[in-house]
Amino acid sequence: LNYEAIGLVGREQEVATLRSCLDRAAQTPSEEKRITKELVLIQGYSGVGKTKLAMTAKTYVDEIGNGTVVHDKFDQNSYEEPYSGISAAFEELCVTILDGIEKDDKGHVSVRESIVEELKPTVELLQWLIPSLSELASLGSNASPDDNDHAYGAEFERLKYAFRVLTRVLCSHFSPLVLIL
Repeated sequence: LNYEAIGLVGREQEVATLRSCLDRAAQTPSEEKRITKELVLIQGYSGVGKTKLAMTAKTYVDEIGNGTVVHDKFDQNSYEEPYSGISAAFEELCVTILDGIEKDDKGHVSVRESIVEELKPTVELLQWLIPSLSELASLGSNASPDDNDHAYGAEFERLKYAFRVLTRVLCSHFSPLVLIL
C-alpha cells in the first residue's frame, strides 16, 4: 500500500478551510477585501495526519506562487532546548533571506532593512535562538546566553515582544507566511 499515493482521506473540509485562509492571507494590501492576518492551529493526537494536512499548505502556497513556508518538527527529546521547533523554522527563513540578499533580491533586502529597523533594540534576545538573525541584522556576533542569564520576568517579556515584532515584520513581507512545527 503506497501511503503517499493515497494522500489525505476524508479531510476535504479541512483542506478547503486551510486553502481559504491561505487565499485571504495572500491578498495584497491594495485589494479591498484585505483580511487581517490569520493564525491557523492544527491540533490532534499523534498519528492523525496533522503534518500531512499542514504540508498541503506548502503544496498550495507553491501552486499559487505567493507566500513562504518554513517548517521543522518539534522533538520531544530536545526539551532542554527551549523553542527548538520555532527556532529552527525562523532560522530557515533567515537563511533564505540571507541567500536572497546574496543574489541581490530587492525584496529580501527590504526584509532585512525592516528587521534591522524594527528589531535592533531587541535582536540580542533572539540571536541565541536564531543564529542567522545576528548576521541578518549585521551585528557580527552570535552571543549565547550566560548560564546565569535566565529569561524570566522582564527579560522573558522582552523576548516574547521580540518574537512578536519579528513575526510581524516577516508576515508583512511574506504573505502568507506558513510555519509548520
